[in-house]
Amino acid sequence: MIKTFYSNRIEILYDHLKKGLFGSSSPFARRLIIVPTLAIKSWLILQLAKDPELEIAAGLEIIYLEEALKKLPDFFSPQKNSFYYPNELELTLAIEAHIYKMALTWNTLSPAQQRNWSPLFDYLKVNVSSDPSLLFSKRSAKRLALLAETVAQLFRDYGKYGKAMVDEWNSDEQGWQQALWRSLFSSPDNNWSCFYNEPILANDFFIEFQVHLFSISFMANSDYLLFEKIAEQYSVNYYLLSPCSIFWSDILSEKEAKKLQQFWKKQKVLSSEQQELESYLRDKNVLLANWGKLGRKMSELLEQKDQETYAQYALPHCLQKKEIYSEHLDDTLIWEAAKHAPCLLDYIQADLLFMRNPDSAEKILISDDTSIQLHCAPTRQREIQILYNNLLELIKKEGDIEASDIIVMAPDITVYAPYIRQIFGTQNPQLDYQLLDMHALAEDSLTKQFWHLLNLPSGRWDAEDILYLFNFSTFQRKHQISAEEVLQIRTWLEDVGIHWGGDALHRNELLHQRHCQNMVDDTLKGTWEGGFASLLLGLAMDQLPKDSTALIRPNHVETSQAILLGKWIALMRALKKDLKSLVDGTKKSYQEWILELQRLTYTYLADKDAEEEENQDLFNQLDAFTKAACWLPNHKVCFDALKKHLETYLNHRHFTFQENHLQTVKFCSMLPMRSLPAKVIALVGMNESVFPRNENSSSLNLMKENKSCDYCPTRNDYDRYLFLEALLSARNYFILSYTHYTGNEGKDQASSLVVTELLHYIDQAFVHEKGKVSSTLTYAHPYRSFDYQYFSSEKRLPNYSYYDYQLASSYYLADKKGRHQFLHDFTPQVKVELNFPEIVLEIRHLKNALQNPIKSFLNKNLGMFLREEDHGLQTEEFFVINHLQMLDFKKASLKNSVNEAIIHAERQGKFPLGLFKQVALSYIHSTIAKYHETLSKLNVDVSKIFEITLHERYHFPVQDEKGWKLPPLEIYYKDRVRIKIVGSLSEVSEQGLIANISGNKNDILKPWGEFVILSCLIDHYSLPLEKQLLCSKSGKIKKAYSQQAFSELEHILEYYFESLHNVSPLTQEWLYDLVFHDQQVVQASMHQSLNDSFNPIYNKYLQWVCRPQSLNAANMIENWQTKARSLFSKPYQEWISQEE
Repeated sequence: MIKTFYSNRIEILYDHLKKGLFGSSSPFARRLIIVPTLAIKSWLILQLAKDPELEIAAGLEIIYLEEALKKLPDFFSPQKNSFYYPNELELTLAIEAHIYKMALTWNTLSPAQQRNWSPLFDYLKVNVSSDPSLLFSKRSAKRLALLAETVAQLFRDYGKYGKAMVDEWNSDEQGWQQALWRSLFSSPDNNWSCFYNEPILANDFFIEFQVHLFSISFMANSDYLLFEKIAEQYSVNYYLLSPCSIFWSDILSEKEAKKLQQFWKKQKVLSSEQQELESYLRDKNVLLANWGKLGRKMSELLEQKDQETYAQYALPHCLQKKEIYSEHLDDTLIWEAAKHAPCLLDYIQADLLFMRNPDSAEKILISDDTSIQLHCAPTRQREIQILYNNLLELIKKEGDIEASDIIVMAPDITVYAPYIRQIFGTQNPQLDYQLLDMHALAEDSLTKQFWHLLNLPSGRWDAEDILYLFNFSTFQRKHQISAEEVLQIRTWLEDVGIHWGGDALHRNELLHQRHCQNMVDDTLKGTWEGGFASLLLGLAMDQLPKDSTALIRPNHVETSQAILLGKWIALMRALKKDLKSLVDGTKKSYQEWILELQRLTYTYLADKDAEEEENQDLFNQLDAFTKAACWLPNHKVCFDALKKHLETYLNHRHFTFQENHLQTVKFCSMLPMRSLPAKVIALVGMNESVFPRNENSSSLNLMKENKSCDYCPTRNDYDRYLFLEALLSARNYFILSYTHYTGNEGKDQASSLVVTELLHYIDQAFVHEKGKVSSTLTYAHPYRSFDYQYFSSEKRLPNYSYYDYQLASSYYLADKKGRHQFLHDFTPQVKVELNFPEIVLEIRHLKNALQNPIKSFLNKNLGMFLREEDHGLQTEEFFVINHLQMLDFKKASLKNSVNEAIIHAERQGKFPLGLFKQVALSYIHSTIAKYHETLSKLNVDVSKIFEITLHERYHFPVQDEKGWKLPPLEIYYKDRVRIKIVGSLSEVSEQGLIANISGNKNDILKPWGEFVILSCLIDHYSLPLEKQLLCSKSGKIKKAYSQQAFSELEHILEYYFESLHNVSPLTQEWLYDLVFHDQQVVQASMHQSLNDSFNPIYNKYLQWVCRPQSLNAANMIENWQTKARSLFSKPYQEWISQEE
């Protein structure tokens, strides 16, 4: 006889289990406890261990339901049950192998068999009449792997819920699924079964045997029949968590009720009877109806069988005198001690227990209540911050709540894992935590590294991917490479321009596989072998001969780095060789592939002699995969087929982070049948699109149209019942939260439908003096964690972070200082004093100070340099020529060395390839032709452009084929300091100084300092040159406007020394407005230049130093406008026309 115990408290079920186990049984009895999940098993073991009434709990065996269904027949008749029940992976591999076999033997199949299998091969896009070696492309092989996984799950469902349907599969004409099923489960050569067979009981096999099924919320009818058979001779007890004490298996959800009403209308049932049906369907508790389908089906299954039923339910003692429940109260109820008046959570659990219908009952008055809370957070990070502070608030408020009394669940806990570690894993955490249900591929360190290694050969061998491998600590330890050496390798990658591909042949193979094309240029540049050649050449020589046209240039390598270079090259080549079989189509058996993967792991990642537990987990999973493939010893596949199944298998493997921590807040995923009791249960991630989780219904599922099949629960059914069980298992608090903004689009999103249904029910059944009850339990949180709402005197939202309090104190301080910035204003702080009798000044420093005084001040005076943004390693080819490269080509054209400059760019890997190369060459030649045409209009002979060099090693003027060599230009600054100006003027002609500018107000002053120096040299040495500024972009000529060049140079020097001691705002972006306009225009100009995203400034030093809201145009005009006008107004007025 089967005994069934019902209760709304799992603790009561445990008490009944304890009595059933040890009440009147023999000490030698065999006691089997069957549980649904690891969580229930762990909880049960803990209860047994700490139960004071049980000194020794011997003779117990706790196993999972699936394991029990496989083993129970062997317990009773080990010699008579010879079937093997394959797991999902074994079934997947077998299905894939059989479909592959059907394709290979297509020509030997009968016409009937071919008709059965044709639809499948059409779906897979496999031409079964082609060469067997060409049957499955990579794409069709992946499609087959996905199909095999889907069909394996369907076949397991057929075995549980579709036995009646499968029994009808007798004819060979039915289809490929039926044929595949028969080949797997009806073949005389195979002992596989997808049905758990009833045990053949022996009268004298056991003295006493007990089976206890604990907290199993749902069971298929076929599984129940097995236990029913055992119950004929042995004790079988069910312990079922039930939310309702009243008969409730006949109530229907809103959707089910609507379908039934529509069916009655189609059947033209009398309207009076339809009204009676409608009245009957409305008499229900809507939460039980909408969420409890799984429980109703289980109750319905048990009610149809012969059994002894025992029920014992519990409620808080504070509800004992509530009249609304008086008609349901009896002596069997257990009244639990309660420290407070009835709360909203108590009422809802009581409503579920007595199936109270709020539509036909008076609303219950609720005062301010926090037992049920809904928190709306802007982001997932904030969601976990809010949860952390709420838990601290509850612990402080209640006093008897500990971390171990709290369970937090999410649809997928791995999504929240980074934020949980960030917030709960601080240096001095107030709450310890434990993470369960973590996916191995996402979280396990060695598994992630292992998977990255396997993905390398199927990629392009990007420099970033390889460097990511080298950054693994396990990889570095295995190959004795330090972190500093990895940084050196990164430097080499950048210097030689390695992008992707092993060599030109490898690049062509990759492009042909993906795009059916080859590389436009068969060059080693940008490849690994090209980079290695450049580095090895650099180790042997400093530079190539001048007449060399080789595209591989030497990149200098220190002799001391030769060992590291050799190790790196050898390691890369070995890696490519070892991983080649993973992509070249090599076929091996599953066992051979796993051995190869283990060898690769030991070669590149793991130490074979080390006994690290986390490393063993990966190898255990690989061994388990090998065991699952033992049925197919001769089936050979390429690596891609194995990889898809291995990925699915590893993703289904879960592990626990901080498993040995006991007094912790437990974070886990929302998995079926996890109804653990806790004082606080929190559900995070309750978003509309996330929970309940909907699974796409497969068109291959034959049970959808077959009415003989048993009820097969969907993922939606499981999730809704899981939500109901979570609500039932919360003892003090039930906390819900969701993010009300989408992470990618920033759009509003609603809470889960089950949350909406709960709030709607609360507003229907309860009332608050302030209005809707749902509005009093909903908390909308601000974006900032330090918002004033958390720290105000009337705070409703808790925050225990001292750091957030400090931020709030600073942020909301009335008389607070402005936020920290490098520069508050441009007021001169230092008086310029030159205490040196002689100063040597380079022309380039003077030029930089005039063009960008802020950069000059930071670089030269403070030694500060802004680092360029790190965009990672370059992994793509160059497609265009940038303006800096074009400037180099222009300069090279003046010396007839454009081709050399192009070759140099190609050697660096910075020149486009193929069609883009032709476009780039055309652009270069056309731009240079236009440049030379402009110079010709300026009467400049390109062959006569020269350079003027000023240096202390020259004592008198000398002219050679390259230009003029002159002593430093000396000037006595304020008759006290002798200044020697050295450097070079690179592009000078007899017609004047050539400048790469347009000659408008935005760039006219860029070469101004050099032009003044040239004018001084012409005057001082009587050089046969004209005092003209030649604008090579526009063809304009700007003539000297002053005959006092030295006086003008002295003014420039005065400004130069001022800009070195004080930060000057006279940048090219603002200079013209500061010279000619008033405060309002200058203020608007500065604000626009720093805030206009459509026309941004490219002076990063200016952007970094200045903040738009703190710039003061009045201060600038007061301190700098006079200097700007005295120095720059003349060239602007003389060189810029009104139109310009």
